[in-house]
Amino acid sequence: MAIINGKRVTIPTPIDIEGNKLKKYSNLKENRRMIIEKNDNSFETIKDEETYSLDDYSKISEIPDRTKGNYFEIRSEISKAIIKSQIIDLGNKLFKNQNLQMDENNCDWLIVPEYKLPKNWHYLSKKTPLLIVFPQNYPSEPPVGFYLKEQLKNSPNGHFYQEAYHNAAKEPLKFGWKWYCVYILKKSWQPSSIKHIEDWRKGDNLWTYFQLIAEVLESSEN
Repeated sequence: MAIINGKRVTIPTPIDIEGNKLKKYSNLKENRRMIIEKNDNSFETIKDEETYSLDDYSKISEIPDRTKGNYFEIRSEISKAIIKSQIIDLGNKLFKNQNLQMDENNCDWLIVPEYKLPKNWHYLSKKTPLLIVFPQNYPSEPPVGFYLKEQLKNSPNGHFYQEAYHNAAKEPLKFGWKWYCVYILKKSWQPSSIKHIEDWRKGDNLWTYFQLIAEVLESSEN
């Protein structure tokens, strides 16, 4: 067995398996990619030609392939409700020891006051405030990158700018933030159709995005 997207999948373990075969077990969709969580809590993108050693505790997830939206405009009530629900869920689980800050009026932004950085960042800092700005059409459209405080002078893997590109929100740059580039390829973001608020759990959501953040910050790719 192995854990893929939070569900146990029947793969005889322990086993050494090629990435392309592993993707078949997960029914990987177009414009998506798979990552595996390693013992040190870092992430590695699964590549077709590589071989991976799995056991019963191996955790594998499917996330959008990364490579836009309007900001700070009037947001629909359903978008507000979904953002609030997702933030509450994150606050109760992933960030349960932190006082998350959010825009209470229009749900335009979320701040994690002490986001824990991976080891490759520790020569700069072990933690930092992290800001996400939600597009007007979230969750139909994903955030475009995220923001870290300008006290972080650089990044161990690039992608960290004093300007915002790909139509990302520029307003935070006026208030001491720098933009970290995470551009999700078109059609890679796959949120659920919404009939009830809790339907967001069935597709890409803030949990997906924070998993993407963890993966890109830990990545050695420039």
